Amino acid sequence: MKSRLEAILDLIEESPDEPMPRMMAGNELLNAGDYEGAIQHLERYIELLPEGDVGAAYRMLGKARAGRGDLDEAREAFERGVQAALVHGHKDLAQAMQQEMADL
Repeated sequence: MKSRLEAILDLIEESPDEPMPRMMAGNELLNAGDYEGAIQHLERYIELLPEGDVGAAYRMLGKARAGRGDLDEAREAFERGVQAALVHGHKDLAQAMQQEMADL
């Protein structure tokens, strides 16, 4: 039986420009501590949705960049995430990222 991540990666292979599997892979890889892999998929997810509701993806991207020690890049991701969250009315998400920036 395939793992959840393997199944998600299969979806990406079948449809590389489908955004949601990219977000799912980024989340799985972040949780597994594979920051490089998470960053790759989350950046692609954000690229695929230039006007989309991507605040949560930026939050995960910030966490992944911080996890690999790139604090300036993490702050940049959190700042962009705050902007994206506010545009789409997600005040709680924006506040959470502001706190995560302050904790860096």
